[in-house]
Amino acid sequence: MNWFLSLIATQAYAAGDPIPLFEEIKQQIVNPVIRLAFAVAFLYFLYGVVQFIMADDKTRDVGKKHIMYGIIGLFIMTAAFGLVNFICVSVGFCS
Repeated sequence: MNWFLSLIATQAYAAGDPIPLFEEIKQQIVNPVIRLAFAVAFLYFLYGVVQFIMADDKTRDVGKKHIMYGIIGLFIMTAAFGLVNFICVSVGFCS
């Protein structure tokens, strides 16, 4: 991992302006990963809803847990997306 970061830093300083590189990394790598995790958390939430509606009492409790974990996952992904954007804008890497 350190070699990857040093490669990025070398390329950024060789180009003279690191801001477009960091914006590109955010747009091409970080944002799609966060969106994918958000979609997985949403599908997990929906799976819990289906379990809650279609099941007996024992499976209903499992559905409640899936709903709760899905909501927690959605919150974490929303917070991660907001935190990445906040840091990017406040440091000046993004517009």
